[in-house]
Amino acid sequence: MKRTALNLLIDFLAASCFIGMIATGYILHFPLPPGTNKSLVLWGLIRHQWGEVHFWISLALLIVLLIHLVLHWQWVVSVVARQFGAANACQVRSFRSGMITLLIVSAIVGMFAWLAEVSVKPRDVPCCPPSKAAVSITQDPAAKAKPAQVSFEKDVYPILEVSCLRCHGPGMAQGGFRIDRKEDFLGKNGKKAWVIPGNSQESPLLGMLSDPKAGGALAASHRLSERELNILRNWIDAGAE
Repeated sequence: MKRTALNLLIDFLAASCFIGMIATGYILHFPLPPGTNKSLVLWGLIRHQWGEVHFWISLALLIVLLIHLVLHWQWVVSVVARQFGAANACQVRSFRSGMITLLIVSAIVGMFAWLAEVSVKPRDVPCCPPSKAAVSITQDPAAKAKPAQVSFEKDVYPILEVSCLRCHGPGMAQGGFRIDRKEDFLGKNGKKAWVIPGNSQESPLLGMLSDPKAGGALAASHRLSERELNILRNWIDAGAE
């Protein structure tokens, strides 16, 4: 492929990825705003799945831009060299400068990824306010005796979505457990049962989320508030529908 045609192809791919990022960003902000994973769907995909699409388009754009930079690296080096009065040495230094730039960029990206990972902390208070049904359950002692009033869609799923979906959803299933698969809760197909319908005290899920020792090294990241635990207890005792 001729260099001109290759440059044209790279520019076309970059423009396509950029348009895709704008389109998916619009979808995530307006038609499917935060908190609509359970209630809304657009063209067969929920908000979380559109977020995955947005991520992969962003990654593709980054790769295309890196290819574009490689194809024009000699020009970049010559322009910089002229600015510093070293135009005669640009041919010799182009490869070395490219390697140094690659190492610096890789170090910055690696440092950012490491900093992001170590800076993640659990929230004591969820970002989404509890539903009216959940508040009434935790505030009214008599309501705890009526676990059937707990709705999975309105009360339980919002807790799982905020606290669990990031690491146990379609995009990432740590430990092989996903909150969007019924068999992962009930232990079908040879899997361990995390929920025993009608018996919250014997359900390992409640121990994982409430006992600091039950979750091992990741116990802190699995802790839920007492309000959220009460909702899950009532849901399980009502049959975990």
